[in-house]
Amino acid sequence: LAAMSALACQNRTPMVFRALVAPATLLIVQLIAFQSLWQTNNPARLAAVLAAHADAGIATVDAGYAGQFSYSARLVVPVQVLRTDADLVDWINGHPGGLVLSKQAIDMTGLQLLKDEIMHSDRWFAYGVADGS
Repeated sequence: LAAMSALACQNRTPMVFRALVAPATLLIVQLIAFQSLWQTNNPARLAAVLAAHADAGIATVDAGYAGQFSYSARLVVPVQVLRTDADLVDWINGHPGGLVLSKQAIDMTGLQLLKDEIMHSDRWFAYGVADGS
């Protein structure tokens, strides 16, 4: 950046100045935007919680779930999508120590909020399933 500024000052023509400063400005803006976008869209922020519950099972009540956490948490078994409240109750009863993901808060016996994060402009809630002990 300093070298481009020096070159632009030596030639002192507006065209050379614009040709050198415009790409540098674009690069700086992209680096700043990347950091902001990565911080708000990084699924790895929930990965540790998911990985810790993977053996007991992970489910979501989000019908639009597209597998966005499977890679970051290195899940071997896919996240199960639950379509109804009855499916959720059955799943909770059959998966002590499991994890339920949701985009809405869930007020249900047997679930404890472990973490919530905003990603992709959605708020995700991670609930641990009571292990029955």
